Amino acid sequence: MADGRVERVVVRDGGDVQAWLRGGQRVRVRLPDSTVTPDGALVAQLSGQNVDLRFEGRGQWLSILLNFLPVALFLAVWVGVPLGLLALGAAWQRRRRAERVNVAEG
Repeated sequence: MADGRVERVVVRDGGDVQAWLRGGQRVRVRLPDSTVTPDGALVAQLSGQNVDLRFEGRGQWLSILLNFLPVALFLAVWVGVPLGLLALGAAWQRRRRAERVNVAEG
């Protein structure tokens, strides 16, 4: 790192570090979480060498979906069930009407 070959570094949650060296070589390293922090000495050294440094977190989609699940269940119970009952009632009414017409014609 001291020779300036590091071009870009991506730090992900869990201590996974990927570094791209000049010339296209990619290096993966796993470091303890405490080693690579936004205010650490390693980050200061990389910034001093004009290295493109990014910190990435894990994807948030799973937590967003899990947070939306209670809302979806609420809507299913309070909107879906009454609409289903209305549809069953309408089908029952049509069947009764059809039976009355058949009896009147016979």
